[in-house]
Amino acid sequence: MQADPHLPAEHLPSDWPAGGAQRVFRTLCRSWEAPATGFALKAANLVDIRRLRG
Repeated sequence: MQADPHLPAEHLPSDWPAGGAQRVFRTLCRSWEAPATGFALKAANLVDIRRLRG
């Protein structure tokens, strides 16, 4: 997998997938943000911080 060099589009090869990959990422990020946040909050509530303070 190649790293995206974040160059202006006119300096990238015509088949560089940056635009499509960015659209997929943003779509998935929007659809997963709320469920992931809920999961993280539930997981954080399972930790007994009194025991962590020692």
